[in-house]
Amino acid sequence: NVPTVLVNLMDASNQSVEVQAEDVRTVPNSEFRQIIFALPQNLSAGICKVTIKASGKISNTGTIRIAP
Repeated sequence: NVPTVLVNLMDASNQSVEVQAEDVRTVPNSEFRQIIFALPQNLSAGICKVTIKASGKISNTGTIRIAP
């Protein structure tokens, strides 16, 4: 049973979107996981804050840059 992994994105316009991870993989020789998800088309360009929710826990906030 694979737990649901949700990715919360807050774009440069403070629009918040939550998407479900498409795949979660173990990183070899590491305690980390690789989370694969699709970016929605309507995100504003600029810095986008990202948090991950899995097994009832929320990750620290990371950032990605959305190109114009």
